Amino acid sequence: MDKCQVLHSKFRQGDDFALDRALQDGCQWADSLRPSEPCEIKPKSFTTRDGERVTFEVRTGACPPRKPTPAQLTWRDTFAAAARACRGISDRHERTNCQRAELHSRRGQAPIAPLPPTLAMKTTQLCGTPAERSRTEIITPQGKDPAEYEIRSARSLIASHDPQSFTPDPRYPEHVQERDYLHDVNEQRKVVYGSEHLDPAILIHHAPTPVDGPPLVTQDGCALGGNGRTLMLKRAFANDTAGAEAYREALACQAPAFGIDPRRVQALQDPVLVRVIEGTRCDSDPHELARAVRRYNVGMTNALDEMALAVSQSRQLSPETIAHFGELLGGDLSLREAMREEPSVFVRILQDDGIVTPQNRSEWLTSSGALTDSARD
Repeated sequence: MDKCQVLHSKFRQGDDFALDRALQDGCQWADSLRPSEPCEIKPKSFTTRDGERVTFEVRTGACPPRKPTPAQLTWRDTFAAAARACRGISDRHERTNCQRAELHSRRGQAPIAPLPPTLAMKTTQLCGTPAERSRTEIITPQGKDPAEYEIRSARSLIASHDPQSFTPDPRYPEHVQERDYLHDVNEQRKVVYGSEHLDPAILIHHAPTPVDGPPLVTQDGCALGGNGRTLMLKRAFANDTAGAEAYREALACQAPAFGIDPRRVQALQDPVLVRVIEGTRCDSDPHELARAVRRYNVGMTNALDEMALAVSQSRQLSPETIAHFGELLGGDLSLREAMREEPSVFVRILQDDGIVTPQNRSEWLTSSGALTDSARD
């Protein structure tokens, strides 16, 4: 696969920068997607926690590909030099402290205090005994299910499909899981994206509902709620991603809040925080397990009807998007015909306005990348 094909694949998967790189490299597929509106550059800035003012640019329209500024090149070289200076330090936290000190010294700033140890959490400030903190309830529209927080090895958890090949796992009970990870490319993309961008803040917190927080599993490890989250975690640990290491460290730090000894986390290479549903097993009645999966895939908020949802989403469209739609409708093409002929253009625009996201791609796109009937409606 050549470079232009790789960039095209990344663009279809939602990579916002793939089009810029394709235009820069002269890829033919990108020429038809080149923005027609004039380039507009707006300066923006923010202040870091160290009090430093960072300025950057927001570019819209037919802007030339970005080139690193002299300041960015200098910062890159400074960071690389600091990393090289601390390369021989094996302890992760000492190496991080070394790099922070190197960066400050190379930029002529005052020394900074070292980072606190990962497990410097004051457990005396926690409420209740460990046994009390480990108990929880899963709130669904049908009621509350008692559960308990536990640490399990990612390898021991049984998801509906293999996180790498997406073939069904024979250990998982049949006709229980609602999502078809084997044939639905969008579901596969969601797992791949989630594993590569694993965020501990989403997975490690006291969520009372099943659609957020730690996965919900049976007593012997079958994922009933958060099956996708389980696949993401298994894939992240199997591929040894940076997100998996960040998850492990965050879990060790926050384990006491869930009534768990941090040493239990440190003893495993792939620890995962789960909520174990009382009285359930992989070999329980499949009908009851399927009912549980359906229950755990529903949030507590009332869903908007299709008309109200369409109106709400239309309000997210920017004036630039409306103007771009108008340009795409040149000639005698109807909006539905234009969406059918140029689905990737519409998807890119709707991604920019936050309507199409990695989480809802399966609602908007077919496995071939075309817009679904409901999306065109």
